[in-house]
Amino acid sequence: MDPTQWPQPLDGTVTPRFAGPVTFMRLPQIEDASILDIALLGIPFDLGTTNRPGAHHGPRDIRHMSSIIRRVHPVTRIEPCRLCRIADAGDTPTNPADLMQSLMMIEDRVAEIRGKGAWTLALGGDHLVSLPILRGIAKAQPGLGPLGMVHFDAHSDTNDTYFGGMRYTSKSRSSRH
Repeated sequence: MDPTQWPQPLDGTVTPRFAGPVTFMRLPQIEDASILDIALLGIPFDLGTTNRPGAHHGPRDIRHMSSIIRRVHPVTRIEPCRLCRIADAGDTPTNPADLMQSLMMIEDRVAEIRGKGAWTLALGGDHLVSLPILRGIAKAQPGLGPLGMVHFDAHSDTNDTYFGGMRYTSKSRSSRH
């Protein structure tokens, strides 16, 4: 893709909303973050949950539901995709059998994206994904200083330790590395 182009969602009057690739807002999938301002990154991960697994389906479900979002806000007339270069960067790799390796894989992918200049808007995963996201940004920009994050979750369960001192809670033994 030419870096001077602005990625745009598929036109709902040309390609029906139920057709085409399943990407966030029907944006193109571009994994090279060097030509983006914002890279939407799916994190299919739920090894940090102890009670309700299934958050690994979040990125796919969010993408599916976002297909009805229009490119122009009907009231404000703002077109986000004309304000910055945004695309769906796909999913970060994870290992569904190894929590610690998955955290490192997520951290590395976020660091790669930030290192190329784009910010990450992460979709899905359980509450533990905050840790590798922040670590990835810090890895890409040492000395950046304090970081902040907007995290939408159904409830607050980001405790430092859980169940007898476990720092990374999991439904598998892989968290005990």
